[in-house]
Amino acid sequence: EGPFESDIDRHTNSFDRGNMALDFSNEYRAYERVVTALESGAFDGRTIVMEGDSLTRQLFISLSCMIWSAGYVDTYDIDQNEVQIGGLNSVMNNVHYEASSKIISRGAVYFHGG
Repeated sequence: EGPFESDIDRHTNSFDRGNMALDFSNEYRAYERVVTALESGAFDGRTIVMEGDSLTRQLFISLSCMIWSAGYVDTYDIDQNEVQIGGLNSVMNNVHYEASSKIISRGAVYFHGG
């Protein structure tokens, strides 16, 4: 069991969920692992392609933010499209779901190794 059970308490607000995610990331040393990979050249000469849904978008944003914070980003290019607000949330199964007002249709982050 962990902080991200599928039967998450629906009364937990976004701020609490954000703190839980940060604690989880820190516990497993995500940032340190990315920096170590950058410094050791694990990404050198490679193209990382991420294609998928909103979870993939979150991973892309998370990895990009860690690389940015570590000072390795040279440049970036993000295309965002407007999306329709509202609809049925397939996870929470309620109609009060509001999607992000923008969706990343394509993104590229160019960075250098250590």
